[in-house]
Amino acid sequence: MNYLSTSGSVENIGMVEAAEALEFYTALVEDHDVGILAIKQGVIVFANRAFKEILAFAFPNIIGLPFLDIVQPSDRIILSEVFNQFEGGRKEMFSQSFKVNSDSVEEAYISINIKPKATPSPQFDHVVVSRIATKRVTTHLKLEELKKRYELFYRNTIDGVLIYDYANEKVIDANDAVTKILGYTNEDFNKGLNRFDIVPRFSEHWKGIDIHKEIKSHLEIVQKGESFYRPGIFKDKFGEEHLVSLNIIPISNNDQAYVIFTDRTKEILNKKALKRSEKDYRLVFDNSHEGIIYGEYPSFSILMCNAKCLEIFGYDSYEEFCKLDKISLMADPITNGMPTAEYCQFVMDEASEKGISEMKFKALRKDGSTFELEGKVKVDRTDKENPKIISFLRDVTEFNLVQKKIKDKNASLKKYIDSNMELENFAYIASHDLQTPIRSIISFTQLLEKRLGAKLGPIEKEYMDFIVASGHNMKSLINDVLLYSRVNTAEINFVNFNPQNTFELLKIELASVVKEQSATLNFVNIPPNILADQTKFKQLFLNLITNAIKFTRKGVEPSVDIICEELDSKWQFSVVDNGIGIEKEFQEKVFLLFKKLHPIGEYEGTGIGLAMVKKIVEQHDGEIWVESEIEKGTTFYFTINKFLRNV
Repeated sequence: MNYLSTSGSVENIGMVEAAEALEFYTALVEDHDVGILAIKQGVIVFANRAFKEILAFAFPNIIGLPFLDIVQPSDRIILSEVFNQFEGGRKEMFSQSFKVNSDSVEEAYISINIKPKATPSPQFDHVVVSRIATKRVTTHLKLEELKKRYELFYRNTIDGVLIYDYANEKVIDANDAVTKILGYTNEDFNKGLNRFDIVPRFSEHWKGIDIHKEIKSHLEIVQKGESFYRPGIFKDKFGEEHLVSLNIIPISNNDQAYVIFTDRTKEILNKKALKRSEKDYRLVFDNSHEGIIYGEYPSFSILMCNAKCLEIFGYDSYEEFCKLDKISLMADPITNGMPTAEYCQFVMDEASEKGISEMKFKALRKDGSTFELEGKVKVDRTDKENPKIISFLRDVTEFNLVQKKIKDKNASLKKYIDSNMELENFAYIASHDLQTPIRSIISFTQLLEKRLGAKLGPIEKEYMDFIVASGHNMKSLINDVLLYSRVNTAEINFVNFNPQNTFELLKIELASVVKEQSATLNFVNIPPNILADQTKFKQLFLNLITNAIKFTRKGVEPSVDIICEELDSKWQFSVVDNGIGIEKEFQEKVFLLFKKLHPIGEYEGTGIGLAMVKKIVEQHDGEIWVESEIEKGTTFYFTINKFLRNV
């Protein structure tokens, strides 16, 4: 077979000699698996089947092709220099892989082994042996690429990467991120830092855990070749602790591993702070005395609410409540003179513009009942793209009722105060202006009666006595009104004193009345010390004891018991008599001013005494009440606060 090309580049070669040579080599190497070719003056003059198959995709006709054309232009300089060295005897063999020069998308590499001919030959200058090296070269290139990538990753990743020897407990190598995070230099690591240098044994972040013991337990996992994840903690060169997440990847079958870590100190501490903050917020949110609704703005779709809100609106389920729209919470279609939907939108828009707005409307509970609701609305702009609405709501139905009652009572109180002022003015007039004419009426009537003497008949004398008696009654009434007004206006002076001494004075003042009525006074369980206004205290008991002796049954000697009982914060007194008693229908009326239960003339009095007693008890932060049975007697109970102070 003739493998010579008809190319003009080999036309001077003897056809016979070339044919003989090629026939010889064909018999020897044509069927060899290794690609073999021969070169003469830089041109391929022979190529076996294996070589042709290697380059068939790029060069279907390889015979007569300049040898350098089969490789990339950048590699031709290398091969040219190799041939020059062969000719100069400076090189005996050359072996290297080259990429095939081809416009094909297929990427191929061949190994080229060249050895110069030992003896001169007119047929060829060099023999080239070649194999397909695509897989080996691409694998090598990929490996080199991976090495570069690994090096780039290892040195430049923001994660810290340590190579740690778990058996010898020391750091083998560290990347730049480690030095940046922990503050150690490459020189520090070259000296052989160990876990005692870079990891604290105990930390407040991991209370009760021996961290070094935990690290030693990792050796067994590493020896099994298993990768694992752990939270971890490092100590930097300056003693500061860093909370990290660790990925530990064993290296081959030894005791070393890559320790890849991310510094999560700020993240973890912020999460802990956020968790505490959320816990505190949730505590306030869930236990607030106000109903809270959190919703979308401007739609006000409800996102969540607290328990108080469910209680206010009468719902049991958060899910059910959060499906409601704002209109379903309103009882009236018109609010503040506009449709309810417009009113809600107006309030929210005002809150968006001013930061806060107020609302007031009649709301609707789940059961259909209505109530008065007030609240404040704020806009949360934490997420600028999706602002939220926060509503703080209160059921003010009871509050408004109480306010109305207070308002009504204030009006009544004003009337009462005005009335008292008029009464005090009247008492002043009575004490200064009415006393004189009353005295004049009594005096001049008595003088007239004396002067007329025998000229008065029985009827005229009766009239004169009636005028004098009425004058004395008027004088008593004026004096009692004056005394009552002084109880209201006189300054209260609380002092500690022995009430037994006060009662002894009362016995002296009432001695004539007690003797005249054959009455008995008994004082039981009287405390040695009491805090009260001593003058008013005496007046209180004087009125009650006098009443008890006055309203006695015929044929029954009066008996009056004054009893004291100590309660937690009060003294409770009772004044018990065996008199005529008070009918049940009148028991609540006895403390009214000027109230008399008996016909005029049957019992003396102006009807002011018990009203005065009630006023004194109230001034001592106490209460007074009465229990009585007709013809069996009456008991007046009242209390006095133990801890009164001057106001």
